[in-house]
Amino acid sequence: METSSRFMPGNLWALRGLVFRMTWLEVNRRYRGSVLGILWSLIAPLCMMAAYTLVFSVVVRVRWSGGTGSHGEFAMALFAGLVAYDFFAGSLNRAPCLVTGNPGFVKKVLFPAQILPAVGVLAQLADALVRLAALYAWVWIARGGASGESLLAPLALVPLLFLTLGLSWFLAALGVWLKDLSHLVAVFTQLLFFLTPVLFPLEAAPAPWGRVLAMNPLAPLVTWVRDTMVFGRVPHPGALAWVGLLSLLVAFTGWSFFQRSKKAFAEMV
Repeated sequence: METSSRFMPGNLWALRGLVFRMTWLEVNRRYRGSVLGILWSLIAPLCMMAAYTLVFSVVVRVRWSGGTGSHGEFAMALFAGLVAYDFFAGSLNRAPCLVTGNPGFVKKVLFPAQILPAVGVLAQLADALVRLAALYAWVWIARGGASGESLLAPLALVPLLFLTLGLSWFLAALGVWLKDLSHLVAVFTQLLFFLTPVLFPLEAAPAPWGRVLAMNPLAPLVTWVRDTMVFGRVPHPGALAWVGLLSLLVAFTGWSFFQRSKKAFAEMV
């Protein structure tokens, strides 16, 4: 079942059938037996959205630039940010245990262990797409239609996918040796949430902190989803371009680290 290709796109393409079958099984396993199925993926972000809207829109009175200032619009913009951020954070939080949690697969000589992080990320992507579709429906119903720019929102998920894949490969391999890594990643993603413009517009940060926060590669991706879906405007494509290049670099680096490390997995797990 293992493929001889060492190049990431060719390797994953050759294994695409197995990747998609395992992704489907992972998504099905998560929601098997539940009444609402994959719609449960909307419950947590909707609850967080309601709580954060109450605090930051009603109490603190944060406003998005170029918006109407209504609480409903704030909630909509906040949910857009959560779609992108939760996909990233949810994937990373699961990554350190993907190898150690599947010893039955890893100890099989012919099993391509490199697909485990890919399956985890794609399963999380399924949740993100459901949430993005729900947001689109929300915008359409609330405003009697959606702008043409909203169709560009999924573009932000492309570099985000590669960025998340690269970090997931790296963390999955590192998690074999560092058993406490999952706890460290959980703390990191919690801190990163407040350093990413999910709850506030980036331009609201005072100088020089605004420039520092803008260096966060998640910032232009979260902003892209929010601006295209909610405000009907397209941010500067240059920001998405540099994040795209960075994401490809992270993806190939994480892939290479995983491929070099996986020979020791069977002994460690």
